[in-house]
Amino acid sequence: MATWLQHVQAVRVVAGLPGPCASSLVKGKITLLVDSAWPTYTPAVQRELLNHELGHFLFDHFGRRGERDPMRFNLVCDAALDHVGVQDSALLWAAGHPGVTFEGLGIPPCPPEVAYEMLPESNGGGCGSLSASEHDGSGESLLTQLQVLTAVLAADPALRARLGRQGGQGAGRAVPELAAPKPWIRQVLAYLSAYSVRLDRTRSWRREHRTVSGLPGRSKTTGIGCRIFVDASGSVGEADLNDFLSAVCGTPELAGSDVVVFDGTASDPMPATAHGAIVAAVSARGGGTAIRATSALRQRGQPAVWLTDAESGDGWPDPHSAPEVWCVVGGAPVPSGYRVQVDG
Repeated sequence: MATWLQHVQAVRVVAGLPGPCASSLVKGKITLLVDSAWPTYTPAVQRELLNHELGHFLFDHFGRRGERDPMRFNLVCDAALDHVGVQDSALLWAAGHPGVTFEGLGIPPCPPEVAYEMLPESNGGGCGSLSASEHDGSGESLLTQLQVLTAVLAADPALRARLGRQGGQGAGRAVPELAAPKPWIRQVLAYLSAYSVRLDRTRSWRREHRTVSGLPGRSKTTGIGCRIFVDASGSVGEADLNDFLSAVCGTPELAGSDVVVFDGTASDPMPATAHGAIVAAVSARGGGTAIRATSALRQRGQPAVWLTDAESGDGWPDPHSAPEVWCVVGGAPVPSGYRVQVDG
């Protein structure tokens, strides 16, 4: 944090600032903005508030905000900073500066862009930094940002090590907020994404070869989504389920995916972004495993993904009209389809 402050060229008190502090990066110049109550905070609280603001800077939350609602995006960014431990959240809470956690938001830990889509209805909140901060995106500012990132991480090996445990180097920023998905999840996403791209190319080829003029000849990959069947018998742990849903929601080719939770009977499909409803449905079930009956909810032409121990009480489904992926805990066999072994 001290290294970052060395690069701050001005400090400005702003009455009515929507949070304790914010920052501005314009034409390569960093300005720290503080609210009028700043002098009343103890040095320890000031330090942690600045560490929090540094986290927004390190992860380029201002540049990644885009057209998203600043207050709602601020919530999920604050939760990410709490999750990776950029600031001492306990100290801030004790001092009357309550933070934001993924648990409090009711969504699994995931990158802010994904968490934003999963966020239940909210009027905003958080530290307010992303409503007041500014980043002009100029060449001078991008160069300053890179120089500061390099200097901060070089000067604070402990911070670098702590953040590095979250997954290594990230594209366009110093480090990602969260760990990369587990290998079995990446395997499923790669398989389904490749199928989506192949299907899109086939559609494009058919359009290009139509004899009727005036029809579009190119397509844009918008994703076919998948239907995810979650075995409520506890086959896949909640942490793995959370990670899988977050990864699906963050994959453009799988936009529109939904979830069916089943045991002896099956729930209605729920959007993959409805994390709270999915977890509640899993918790409310747990008796029996009727895979064949549940398979009636597969959609023609849409990939099906099963998260299960593959111990079916009513037998196996007929072959599906689209790819079928079996994410299996344990060593039970599966019918025809693509098997992925989940760490038990």
